[in-house]
Amino acid sequence: MKRNAQSIPSEAKGSALLAALCFCAVLGIALASYMGVCYHTLQTSSRNNFATHSFELAETGMEEALGALNRYGYDSSQDWSDWTITSTTATKTLSGFTLGNTATGTVAIAIENYNGRQNGLNPVLNVTGTTTLGDGTNVVRKLRATAKLAPMFVNAVGSTFSILTSGDPPVSGSTRGIRFNNGGTVDSLDSGLVAPSEEEQLAVFFSAIISSGNGITLSDTQVRGYIAAATETVENPDTPASLKLFYTSNAHVEGPLTPPSTQIDQTRLSSSPYQPAFEIKQPPGAVLPQAIPPGSATLGSSDPDAGEMVYSAADLIVTSETLTVEGKVVIVVSGDLSITGTAKIVVADGASLQIVLPEPFSRTLFIGGGGIENVSGKARNVAVFYAGKNPEINPEISTTAAFCGVVYAPNCNLDFIVSSDLVFTGSIVAKTVTFSGTPVIHYDLDLRKPTTKFSCLETPFTVSSWQEVLP
Repeated sequence: MKRNAQSIPSEAKGSALLAALCFCAVLGIALASYMGVCYHTLQTSSRNNFATHSFELAETGMEEALGALNRYGYDSSQDWSDWTITSTTATKTLSGFTLGNTATGTVAIAIENYNGRQNGLNPVLNVTGTTTLGDGTNVVRKLRATAKLAPMFVNAVGSTFSILTSGDPPVSGSTRGIRFNNGGTVDSLDSGLVAPSEEEQLAVFFSAIISSGNGITLSDTQVRGYIAAATETVENPDTPASLKLFYTSNAHVEGPLTPPSTQIDQTRLSSSPYQPAFEIKQPPGAVLPQAIPPGSATLGSSDPDAGEMVYSAADLIVTSETLTVEGKVVIVVSGDLSITGTAKIVVADGASLQIVLPEPFSRTLFIGGGGIENVSGKARNVAVFYAGKNPEINPEISTTAAFCGVVYAPNCNLDFIVSSDLVFTGSIVAKTVTFSGTPVIHYDLDLRKPTTKFSCLETPFTVSSWQEVLP
């Protein structure tokens, strides 16, 4: 029996069509919404990408500002002629950056207190990086930073000798770095503290012996602080480089939490030495310096408004004289510096002395006799800058009188020798250093402070703090 097909009522057909149309409408709305989300996500991603470009542009401007502060601060052949100067602010715009997708970039730089090296104020760097999109939209990132002069003497003893890569045998006799041949002690104190107890002074462990050269030798030496030396070069790439530290059984390197049974605390060792190097320069006022009077004499002035006074000497060789320094004094010695016999230099309390021995190579530096007496006890008040490269004579300190100050001899061809059982407070930096006596070295933490400045060193500005600010 054959059945007749049932017909679908027209009302049902209309309902199905309406349901299909509604489904298509919902699907279309969902698809449109999804496409909108994708579009806005792409826009957000692109904007974030261009914001990153703007941040990179701002960092570029920060580097340009720092470069200008350091470049124009010392080189008289350079000036701020490509900057716009308004009162104490220097401004400049960098442009021509092409970032893709028709986007371009510019950098606006403004340095407040750009002449801070002269007026003693810290420069403030305001840098704005702007990315302009093809539709004219700007994406802006802005950085603000304070620049300060970098600390110069950050280690108790530092070597600037470069690493030898010829595979020297790892024995102390072949090492050119820092050598304590007969023992000694190294620790820290802070002359900037107000009447600290002896226990407080010697409880700090921030002294450091840093060798950029071939190593450090500690014979019976006690170090309360850090050790860092260049690593030994190894031929086998599967063998890790080792720290070039040579020590005897009585040597100790310790920190505040070092267990008593530990001889060399591995947490106080590093193979990444950092010894900053600076250029020794002629001090301001060296064009017409004063001559040093013969015999015992007083240099400088007790008048606090007198400023820095510069003296010169072809040779400064004293055997029985006493030179007394008042106020701020710089002595430029174009020949040899030698203190022997009963002679000494006394730097009065509140006074400061910088002795500069510039090039050429033949200069002699010998501090013996009564040495240099720093009455204030602050290392920042006495500095000896030796730029010589004498290939035949070791610069040397042989005085048994306590020395408080800094010694900077980054280019000496032969070892800087400390031959006495010297009590030294401050910092020694030389190409290589050898202690042939049994020294007692106190690194002065006061040297790390930004207020410690020397007019005879080209100290660079560095960013001390920065933050991103709203455009």
